Amino acid sequence: AGHDKLVAAASDGIVYKPCGAGGGDVGVAIGRDPAELASFADRAEQFGFSRLPVAPDPMGVDSNGTKNA
Repeated sequence: AGHDKLVAAASDGIVYKPCGAGGGDVGVAIGRDPAELASFADRAEQFGFSRLPVAPDPMGVDSNGTKNA
């Protein structure tokens, strides 16, 4: 699914992991530097990948997977 290109494009500050059944439905990039993550996302788009509008929930989750109040 082309994830090998993104694994190779990940820098020292970015971890990229293909996810999903068979390892190709989506991929997750994790890093600490927002600018570095944005640069990685730009490279991913050049390879034909799309950004999904997801973000951490500020309320978090508990060990049962439900939102904290």
